[in-house]
Amino acid sequence: MKAKILTLLQLAILTLQFSCAQKNINDKSNLDLPFNQEVWKVMDKGGAEQSIDTTTYDGKKALHLPLGHTAYLNNKEFENFEMEF
Repeated sequence: MKAKILTLLQLAILTLQFSCAQKNINDKSNLDLPFNQEVWKVMDKGGAEQSIDTTTYDGKKALHLPLGHTAYLNNKEFENFEMEF
C-alpha cells in the first residue's frame, strides 16, 4: 500500500513538472524588435522625446541610452519574456 502511494505521488510530481515546463527555450522564433521610432520611444529626463541611438555591444546591435534617458516599447504587451541588458 505504501509503495503504491509513493509511486502515485512520484507520477503526480512528474506530471506537474511536465505541465509547468517552459516551452522550447532554444526556439529561434524570437520577436524581432528593430531599433526605430515605430517600435521604440526614447524620452529624456524632462519627458521630451529623443531620437534613437544604437551601438554595437558584445557583437550585437544595442539601444544606447544616455544617463537619465528611458526607452519604451510602443504598443507591445508581453506575457513571458527575457530581456538582456
